[in-house]
Order: sequence, then structure tokens, then C-alpha cells
Amino acid sequence: MESTPDTIQPDANTIPVGQEEPDVPDADGNEKGEGDTRVSSANTSRAQSPLKYREGDQSGPNTQLSKSFYSRSPTRDLSSPPSQEEIADEDESKDGSVPLKTDIDSDSGWDTDLEIEDDIKDDFDSTGRSTYIESCKEYGIVPVSYFLRHIQDYKIRMKHHGLGPLGTKAIAITLVTNTVVVSLDLEDNCIEGLGGKYVADMLKENCYITELNLAYNKLGSLGATAIGSMLESNTILRRVNLSGNGFADKDAEPFTHALKSNYRLKELILSDNKFSEVGGEFLGEAIASNDTIELLDLSWNHLRRRGAIAICKAMSENNSIRTLNLSWNGFGNEGALAMGQALKFNKQLVDLDLTNNRITNEGALSISKGLEQNDTLKVLRIGKNPITAAGALTLLMAIKNNPQSAIMDIRLTDILITIEFEDILKEILEMKPDLKIEHGGTGGYSKHNREVKKVIVDPMAHLLDYVQKNNLRLLDLFQRFDKDKSMSVSKEEFKRGIQSTNIPLSESQLDDLINSLDKDRDGEIDYSKLIKMTENLLEEVSPDTDQ
Repeated sequence: MESTPDTIQPDANTIPVGQEEPDVPDADGNEKGEGDTRVSSANTSRAQSPLKYREGDQSGPNTQLSKSFYSRSPTRDLSSPPSQEEIADEDESKDGSVPLKTDIDSDSGWDTDLEIEDDIKDDFDSTGRSTYIESCKEYGIVPVSYFLRHIQDYKIRMKHHGLGPLGTKAIAITLVTNTVVVSLDLEDNCIEGLGGKYVADMLKENCYITELNLAYNKLGSLGATAIGSMLESNTILRRVNLSGNGFADKDAEPFTHALKSNYRLKELILSDNKFSEVGGEFLGEAIASNDTIELLDLSWNHLRRRGAIAICKAMSENNSIRTLNLSWNGFGNEGALAMGQALKFNKQLVDLDLTNNRITNEGALSISKGLEQNDTLKVLRIGKNPITAAGALTLLMAIKNNPQSAIMDIRLTDILITIEFEDILKEILEMKPDLKIEHGGTGGYSKHNREVKKVIVDPMAHLLDYVQKNNLRLLDLFQRFDKDKSMSVSKEEFKRGIQSTNIPLSESQLDDLINSLDKDRDGEIDYSKLIKMTENLLEEVSPDTDQ
């Protein structure tokens, strides 16, 4: 028989595999008879059925004997009978009292296929915990206990863990073969461009993750290129949040290529980056060619002039986007004019946010002309713009003059209205009783009056008032809702928690509060978001010390 690389060649005193053992006197001086063929039959069985043996078949005593006996003594001298200790060892292996693995792992044995397969079986870990720990050892980082505990959860939320690039690499390696996790949230972990590349490489292999949040991670150009390249071929992701990663104009190009070829992605959040005119032109090209994106968030960028116009023109052709957030940019009246034209032709947009875009009465007039012909838009947010009562009235008249208008919610935050506005609103409410309009109040304007109204109306003010009256800290209230102490709760958990208190908030006020806390639309409310909103409110309400 041919020898295998893992088998030691027998010497003159060794029984070759597959041959019968010569007659050797036993301990009592008797020669082996036909009824005692344990060793030869076992070796024959092993030679004929290696797969069966590797799979750990221990159904018969012959297998046990040959395995333990020869693993300890591969070249036993058969000219002398076995010692009493050897016989005792064989008896222990027969009744199963000594694990076979002990014999195989013994230093006195030799390498075999069986040993290799057993090692692989021992190292295999379907949860991925062993892989993660080994990766951490290799890169010299401390394993994150939260990840180890939740590696088999469908959603992993690891915000603010300080992972860095190498910590992200260890997680990415582990998730390549993970089949459980469908939502990965690594917001604010300073993973940088290199960490973004590790995640992108992982997502080229993983076919289960559908939601990805890499917001506020300093991804930069390297991360943009890696993520954009991955999105070109990925058909699994449905929601991606890349807010606050310092993307500049040139970084919009990889996302443009991705959106031209990716027809699976439903939500893309690129808020709080540095896209300006050139970036807007790139993104406009992507919007015009994509017909699957349903939510696009470009708020808190520098989109203006050519960039703003390109995006608005693209919306005239787009047939999929239902929610478009363009707030806190610099659209101005040029952008408002382009958006007004787009509203005449767009039949899919339901929610449009143009808050704080330097739009004046001229721009409001352009928007109103679009509203007169649009029958799909339901929510228009255009507050915090330098629009006067006259501009507000123009927008309201557009709704009145369009019987097919679907508008149900107009946010004119901080924009004053007149008595005439209120009279026309009453007429509209007779036809649209569910119409909701938020505005900055009526009559003469003064900072004092505005502040008083803010304290009374703002839902956040009611929440702070509750905290003060009950001698609580904001943290104490939040931790009532945060059962897993992750400093983050879902929108549903927050809503149930608020409803369980005696805070005097109506259903609509509570929804407004939740939406304002979840500006990045990731479905989560962090404690940090609550603190930031509180600080903003206090800054607006506190008197101006310079006056």
C-alpha cells in the first residue's frame, strides 16, 4: 500500500497498515488465535474508510483500540507482549472513560489528517466571537465587549465607541461571514477613510446587511471613494447614512456613479457635509438618472447657485424620491425658482424641506406657482427664511387656488402672519379640516413676544418644564426610556416613555418633538441630540446681552 505524507513508515517491527499481525505470544504465553484480531481489523478498517474515521465514528471497540494504541505507540516493538499499563489504557479507551482527543493531541503521536480535521472543528465558531478576538489580538486592540454580546443580534448599534480604523477592521473581518446582522450602526467612531474602506470591502462579501450608518466618522475622500465603489455593485443595502464625514465637492462623484448603477438603495443621507456648487451638479446628475431612491437628505451642506439649480432641475425628471431634505443650505431665490418649476412636473415628491435657505418673498412666489399645479406634495417646510407676512400669504393662496392640492402640513416657523392670513386659513380649513400650519404668530413683531410664544408652544419647552418641576436631570428622564443603557433609544421607545409621563404634549406636538430630535432620520434618538436641542432652545429664549 502507498504511504501518505502524514503516515510514518513502519520499520521491521511495525505492523503495516492493512496486514495481519503476526502470531505473537500474549502475556500468558499463548499465540494469537483467529478470534483475537482487534489490531489488524482496526487498521484495515482505518485504511479502507478514512472519512468515516475522520468524522469521529466510534461505534466499535476495534476503532477505539487501534486509534489510541497506535497514536501512543506508532512503532511499537511487537516482539514483546504489551505491558499491563498499555492493556489498561486500551480498556479505558474501549469503555469511553478517556477521551480519544487526549490521545490524538499527545506529543508522543504524529500528525495525521484526523488531527488536522479535529483542530479545524475545534476552532470553528459559527458566532464569529473567536474570529473577532483573534483579530483584536493580531492588531493589538482591546475587544469591545458590547460587540461580543450582540454579535448574534439582528441590529448592532455601536455609536461613540472610539473604534478607530483597526477596531473597525476587526469588526469588518468578523462580519464578512455573519448571517444574522442586518443593521450596522458605527456612527461617531473616528474610523476615518481607512476604516470606511474596511467596511466597504466587507460589504462586497456580506449579503445580509441592509442598513449602514457611518455618520460622523471623518471618512473623507478615501472613504467616499471606497463606499461609492461598493455601492456600484452592492444589491443588498437599502439605507445608508454618511452624514458629517467632511465630503467635499469632488467626493460627490463616486456617489454619482453609484446612484447611476445601483437600483436597490432606497435611502441615502449625506447631510452635514461640504457639497457646494460642483458637488450639487454631480448630485443633480445622479438624481436625474436614479429611479429607486425614495429618501434623499442633503441638508446642512453649501448647496447654492449652480449646485442648487442642478438639483432642482433633476427633480423635474426624478420619479422616485418622496422625501427630499434640502434644509440649511443656500438655495436663495435662484434655487427657489428652479424648485417651483420642478414642482409643476414632479409627481412623486411628498415631503420637501427648504428650511433656512435664504429664500425671500420673491422665492416664496416662485414656490407658490409650483404649488398651484402640484397635486402630490403633502408637507412643505419653508420656515426660518427671510419671508414676510406677504410671502406667507402668497403660499397660502396657492393652496386655496389649487383644489387638487395634497398639502396637509406647512411649516412657516418664525414667519409672521397677518389677520388676512388667518381669515383665508379659516376658509381653507372648511375644505381641509386636517390641514396643519405652523407659523411665527400674528401682529406686531418683537423679540420678547417671540420668545414668550416659543416657551409656550415649543414641545421641548414643555419637556424641560416637566424636568424642572420634578427636580430631575434630563439624563434621569432619558435613562427611564433607555433600558439597555446605550444612551440611545428608538423613536417608538422615546414616544412610549414620554406618553407614560404627565408632560402636557398633544400627539402632534410629540411627533414634532421626535422628528426634530431625529434630524438624521436614522430612527434613533441619542442623548446627545436631546442635549443639543436643549442648548439651542435656551440660546433662543435667553435675552441678548449685547442689547
